[in-house]
Amino acid sequence: MTRTFGEWLLERRREARLSQDELAARAGVSKSYISTLERNAPHPTTGAPPQPTTETVDSLAEALGVPIPVARDAAFGTGSAVLTSPEDLPEEVSGHIRRYILAWNAASPEQRPRIHQILETLLQHIEASVHLDLSQPAPMEAKDKEKDSKG
Repeated sequence: MTRTFGEWLLERRREARLSQDELAARAGVSKSYISTLERNAPHPTTGAPPQPTTETVDSLAEALGVPIPVARDAAFGTGSAVLTSPEDLPEEVSGHIRRYILAWNAASPEQRPRIHQILETLLQHIEASVHLDLSQPAPMEAKDKEKDSKG
């Protein structure tokens, strides 16, 4: 079952430990609009679910400290959030990366090749399970290479 933007918003707001009032003030919207979004309350006349504007989604993302591409993906259901920097990673992913870094830093030089091998195996499994070719440059890498060739 697909979750609504409102469910996503409620979860992010609670993670940020913000009240509806606090989030509304930070994002420049009303508390009642936050409530409407979180409840996925239908429009009284049309019955349509709430559909925030891109500007509103961006303001909410900034107020919550969530990467804008991730918030837009949650709001508009594109499934195409393109992450362009490590700061864009969802918290659950960046937490795993932090753990990898801690493991790498704690490992002896003799243990590091094994850690690298485990990560490579994991990436191969990801590629195979979702039919990706991670040997191609990611959008961020492509942009970096383009800048390097120009500059």
